[in-house]
Amino acid sequence: MFVSNNIRRYGYERDDLLASPTVWRERISQKDMPAIIAKFKSVVASKADSIRSEFRFKKPDGSWVWFDDAG
Repeated sequence: MFVSNNIRRYGYERDDLLASPTVWRERISQKDMPAIIAKFKSVVASKADSIRSEFRFKKPDGSWVWFDDAG
């Protein structure tokens, strides 16, 4: 798992997110999770070599920011 140090601009510390690997899932909008899970499943099933997702991520102050994720 990779988390950029740029995550600080959104109120999080990279090492905190890496120390608790499930925390990021709790911060992603539940409306966006089905599409993200489907993309991960396509990689696991060898139907795709990589994925790119856009999703809403909740900041510590409760506001939302859009993320562009590639893996």
